[in-house]
Amino acid sequence: MTRRIDVFCQVIDNLGDIGVSWRLARQLTQEHNCQVRLWVDRIESLNRLEPAVNPALQKQSVSGVDIWLCDDSLVAHDSRPLPDLVIAAFSCDLPGVYLQRLIEQRQQVDATGTGSPTLWIQLEYLSAQPWVEGFHLQPSLRSDNLKPVYFFPGFTAHTGGLIREQNIVAHASVADRSWLTQLGVPTEMVDVRRIISVFTYPDAPLEQFVQQLEQLESDSLLLIPEGIRTDLAHLDPGKFSHVHWTTIPFLRQTDYDRLLACTDLNLVRGEDSFVRAIWAGKPFIWNIYRQQEREHHHKLQAWLDRARMPDSVGKAMHQWSEGCAHPIWKKLVSGPDWYAWQQACLAHRNELISQDSLSLQLLRFYDQEN
Repeated sequence: MTRRIDVFCQVIDNLGDIGVSWRLARQLTQEHNCQVRLWVDRIESLNRLEPAVNPALQKQSVSGVDIWLCDDSLVAHDSRPLPDLVIAAFSCDLPGVYLQRLIEQRQQVDATGTGSPTLWIQLEYLSAQPWVEGFHLQPSLRSDNLKPVYFFPGFTAHTGGLIREQNIVAHASVADRSWLTQLGVPTEMVDVRRIISVFTYPDAPLEQFVQQLEQLESDSLLLIPEGIRTDLAHLDPGKFSHVHWTTIPFLRQTDYDRLLACTDLNLVRGEDSFVRAIWAGKPFIWNIYRQQEREHHHKLQAWLDRARMPDSVGKAMHQWSEGCAHPIWKKLVSGPDWYAWQQACLAHRNELISQDSLSLQLLRFYDQEN
């Protein structure tokens, strides 16, 4: 049976929300043979992640996924029957017209006692905090008799797991650095001691980081995608003997996964690239999104504890999240501390591989409810 699924995405973070939604939509289509329609309010954001997407079109199909602009008029004139499953990514609001259709469907099912209403999933933000286990798969109480269900991605068997394609780890294990030349990296730079990918927020302390790498007296190369703002613009590259940085194209998701597997260290941010760095199995620094009252530190520490990262790595990540490159970097990226970090990342990945992916758990829950 081909399951019909609508995924709604409201773009708040320019790349994070749509990044997760696009990965999930593609996997549901390509690996689980679902018929997926992705509703997004800013198609131009998806174009950055997938150049085949035409931002001028309100309806199109790319990689087997139907992509529709989430516009009130298009939603109101949608003639398709309601799907089997609707996913509100990051618990975004559903359009009012669409919501009314769900209400009317529910009333008809209750009145006739036949058929099954559309299952509404509120896909929440990723967190390693223990409390999410108690809320995963719990209903959201509403006055209109609709029964959306909270679905929490996570790192334990009592959460919804992580987005993980079937072949992502196998592809990471055979990554070849020579591919970097296709991104414009000079051949002579491919074999430097340390290659670092950069996908950070503008407040990341890259200038401090570069200054500390320079003291290592072994070459480092930073790869920075087009459009990613950093604090390196005012630095003179000619004054650095051991650190080099270059701009590479902004990559579609599959190529970005390949990049992470080719490098030695990955600087990532938010949710999507964070999870991809885990699957790459390489040391990484997570530039977690800052929240009020320093709540992001609690979220970061919950993951550090779950992943059993070395204390020195945890200290560096907490400092990084406050815009400071901790002096411990010189020790972290060489010698025993570097080896311990590598082993911790591999162990964390291997532990998570044993759990079912988010897409598989979503579909299993749907089958259980029907």
